[in-house]
Amino acid sequence: MKLVEYVKRDSMIHRLDPRVKIASGVVVSLLALTFNHPLIMMLLFFSVVLLSFMAKIQKEFLSRMSPMVPVAVSAFILWTLFFRFSESRTVQGVLFHYGFITIDRISILYAIAMSFRVLTILGVPLLFFATTTFYALTLALVRLRIPYIAAFIVALSLRFIDYGLEEMNVIKDAQVSRGLKLKTRTMIERPQNIIALLKPLMERFMRFQEYLAISMDLRAFGALPTRTFYFELRMRKQDYAILIVLVAIFLAGFLLRLEGLGTIY
Repeated sequence: MKLVEYVKRDSMIHRLDPRVKIASGVVVSLLALTFNHPLIMMLLFFSVVLLSFMAKIQKEFLSRMSPMVPVAVSAFILWTLFFRFSESRTVQGVLFHYGFITIDRISILYAIAMSFRVLTILGVPLLFFATTTFYALTLALVRLRIPYIAAFIVALSLRFIDYGLEEMNVIKDAQVSRGLKLKTRTMIERPQNIIALLKPLMERFMRFQEYLAISMDLRAFGALPTRTFYFELRMRKQDYAILIVLVAIFLAGFLLRLEGLGTIY
């Protein structure tokens, strides 16, 4: 499974300017960090899921989100058990108490909110990468006044994610076929198994970097201070309209938070 691979579809989300999609991701992430009410967190997460349906990539998006579910479940458990230690407040509506562990109504609601916050913040970049090519991402960063070398490094680093996962799966299958027991309970053998996977992976990375450097030198990368692009980004009317809506949503959320709304306590 590739986490950041572009999924080619003909949809309105794909045709949006990548700068608008970056702004959308920033606004949704900021709103997720601003509020802590579970209903708002659910609304934000399901809005991201709805966008995946609009982009016609719901199958790929949900598949990529599935490894994030254990992270959300872990967040729910941790916040449920230890929320009262992070806030100086009066315990309300105790549901369970044993020793130093106290679970009340507020801790349950906050844990639900944090679980959906995690899913939202992780889902936003996955949706972005599934609907935006790395070339468009690089060009968008350049148009946002980020130096091309920095934009190129960002795009290249994202490519390394899927490359590393693929290489790790290949190495794992090869080592298992040679008799490596990955599912072992012995604490002594676990580090040895990890080294048996990481050593060839690092060798693959070093070889890839060498080939990449040779390829960039052959193409005279960085020979000129300026460069041209195969296509240019042009904002359309719908891009500007969505930007206006995003600004309005962000300002409304900011004002609501100042009024003390959108929180559970």
